[in-house]
Amino acid sequence: MSPTEATSLGPVSVTYAFRSRLLLEVPGREAEQCRVTSRRELAGLLEDHGLTAAEATSIAERLWAARPGDAASAPLDPWDTFAASTGLSRWKLLLVVSALVVGVATLVTVLAR
Repeated sequence: MSPTEATSLGPVSVTYAFRSRLLLEVPGREAEQCRVTSRRELAGLLEDHGLTAAEATSIAERLWAARPGDAASAPLDPWDTFAASTGLSRWKLLLVVSALVVGVATLVTVLAR
């Protein structure tokens, strides 16, 4: 879901993801991916991208209202973040790491003889 709002800088778009992550697209700027947990944080981010405080507050209110329920804030689990960055599930990643540890231990044992 990518709500878009007209601003003095042009159309500003926010694409919401899980765990309060979003992608902010402002004309003339590189798209920014960040974690925003409140309407106030979103307004601050919009101000950082060149909107006035009043406009940023107004736009943030409308964009925040369009935020889907499954984008709700949840504590980040470092293991989930690491596993997600590899593209593997937790269990597949655990299997790969375990195989790597066994392989290194075997290699060390063989070379130590």
